[in-house]
Amino acid sequence: MNLIGVFENTLKSEGLSKNTVNSYISSLKNVELALGDVLKVSDDDMSVYLNSLQESAKRARSTAVKRYSDFAYRSECIDKRLFDGITFKNAKQKQPEFISKEDIELLFRVLDNDVKNTFPNLEVFRNRLMIYLQYSCALRVGELVDIKENDINWNDNTIKILNSKSGPRFVPMKNKLSEMLSQWLRMKKTANIKAPYIFVSLGKNHKNKKLSYGGVRVIVKRCLVEAGLGKYTPHQLRHSCANHLLDNGLEISQISKLFGHSILETANTYYARTNRDDNAINNALEALA
Repeated sequence: MNLIGVFENTLKSEGLSKNTVNSYISSLKNVELALGDVLKVSDDDMSVYLNSLQESAKRARSTAVKRYSDFAYRSECIDKRLFDGITFKNAKQKQPEFISKEDIELLFRVLDNDVKNTFPNLEVFRNRLMIYLQYSCALRVGELVDIKENDINWNDNTIKILNSKSGPRFVPMKNKLSEMLSQWLRMKKTANIKAPYIFVSLGKNHKNKKLSYGGVRVIVKRCLVEAGLGKYTPHQLRHSCANHLLDNGLEISQISKLFGHSILETANTYYARTNRDDNAINNALEALA
């Protein structure tokens, strides 16, 4: 029996995103390539191997082998859970870098000017909306590309995020974002774009298809470079939103809920700030660029 294949199907049935499932399986295969059958490796050998890796690879492969071991145990393929005794060398966690408020404002001024000069160009407007949505709702790229039109609740101004590591959640939209989304959906309808996804490819060969994860990253990076902000990455839009919301008065616990972090310590590690006064999420969002 191909247990890793069964494990992969189980992850898919649990509703994990394609990128997350691929990450688990890729990590397992890399471990097997180095050590052989994962379920026959000792805790000591696994610790030595994982500690030889860079921090990001170490975390990914450690998570994968532990989840795989737990799956094998629950499936009665092994008689005990493995790798509880793994030890890691202490490594100072790198704080995420943020895009400053001034640079965020510069980015949006450049994008707004592009929209003004090219309206009603679909691609330019889509790109502006896409970047604004990712920033103002603190979304992962994988969550962004999976949003469908029926995930938007216009009555309470929220978006349902399904492709989330901690399960479905609802994120509030600031008024400007709601207006831009409404306008974009009208533009899609006028252009006879019938795909259910908010962000679709507009190219001749892929028209009406959902934008890919890689496609979004290329677009966002290009827009950052054109604004003179090429030192930043697309994922920093998400981290920057969290930082700016803290500046606008939100508590870390509220940021964690908005981000979809299931464990508060994750947000505390990312954003080492003092507690702030209790302010409404909507007020903090409206204060964003």
